[in-house]
Amino acid sequence: MTHSTSSERPSNAPVVLRIILAVICLLPAAIGLLIIGAIFAAFVYEGFRFKASDEVWMQLFLGGAAILVLVPAIAIGVILRFARWGRAPWASLVLAIIVGGAGALASGMLQTTVVPGDTESYMLLMLFSIAGIAIGALPPFLHWWNSRKDA
Repeated sequence: MTHSTSSERPSNAPVVLRIILAVICLLPAAIGLLIIGAIFAAFVYEGFRFKASDEVWMQLFLGGAAILVLVPAIAIGVILRFARWGRAPWASLVLAIIVGGAGALASGMLQTTVVPGDTESYMLLMLFSIAGIAIGALPPFLHWWNSRKDA
């Protein structure tokens, strides 16, 4: 009876693929954050209001930028959850803070575009804002929270 005692190391291919996927996911998220930042700079420059002619465009750009941040954040959160990296829970916390902050900032700017008295649009905006922040920021935050209890 022969026993194989070769010390075969497990392949690093899954780790490398996760890193590549995370970097690919960071690109649209970075673009979305840049768009939100640029719109915020214009928002501050205009006195915390948008020009009336720009409101519709700002709604479109902010909504698109929020999606560009949210979708990759979900993928990166999943990658971090299954990563074998010791600092993955802390990276999840940073991800949760960035997603929550970007969502709150976009929601705050979008609130100024709602016509006063239009409660239906305001309620839909709040519903989608809360849902987006919860879907994007809560899972990475819980990853950090649960790993903190295990340590």
